[in-house]
Amino acid sequence: MRTMIVAKDSKEVARRMRACTNSGEWEQPVCFEAEGPALEYVQDHRIEMAILETGPESLDGLDLCRRLRRKLPQLVPIFLSNCPDFAMSAFQVGAADYLLRPVNSDRLDRALDRARRLSKQEPECIRIRTFGHFDVFVEGSPVRFSRQKSKEILAYLVDRWGGVATNEQILAALWEDRAGESAAKAGFQTAFKALRADLDRVGAAGILKASRGQKWLDVKQVNCDYFQLMEGVPAVLEAFPGQYMAEYSWAETTNANCNNLKQQYERKQREKSRKMG
Repeated sequence: MRTMIVAKDSKEVARRMRACTNSGEWEQPVCFEAEGPALEYVQDHRIEMAILETGPESLDGLDLCRRLRRKLPQLVPIFLSNCPDFAMSAFQVGAADYLLRPVNSDRLDRALDRARRLSKQEPECIRIRTFGHFDVFVEGSPVRFSRQKSKEILAYLVDRWGGVATNEQILAALWEDRAGESAAKAGFQTAFKALRADLDRVGAAGILKASRGQKWLDVKQVNCDYFQLMEGVPAVLEAFPGQYMAEYSWAETTNANCNNLKQQYERKQREKSRKMG
């Protein structure tokens, strides 16, 4: 993959990148220490992934990412920073990862692997946000669902993290005490059909899978904050606001689990700080 690094220590980042286990899939990165030369470079060259420094006292990688994407809309960014405050903004623009300095080789290797997988998605960049409230974005624009139940069905499949859900399980969660009624079953079928149409309209129908009364989400085709939290991405754990899919009562168990994971991470960080201190 053709890669650009824009950071004050870009050559050192490139050296660490070449030392990673999956570095063979990456071409020699082009390195810049300022935004201007990087923007000039993409006028005549195509890149697929960029490692961009960002922070209050460093380069504005978020703004640079937006400007690069005007020329390269499929660009997959990884952000590098001394500050965790910009993590959520980074993931909102489709970041593969947000690395806090100092970055060890294992974290960089995982970030590169995630970027590689994201680059092989369908042309549309599909991002799912679960922190706070549930929303879906394609190429940065929110997907408008024709029915609230259609959106909720998709949210439930996201909550399953790629696991299969039967029609009965979806009915029990979303229609609760009416799940066995014929009207509820008909409503489910109508809502699911509308969901397919909504996703097809924005070129994202491929994320929705169904077979013999079972439904699931193709997780390889989406970039989702919840999935990254479950994978233990530190910046995502730090950025979790304590609220997950707040509009859905059936999501309360997952919300509690997310909060527990964040608390465990924070305890480990405090223990690590004490040992280092």
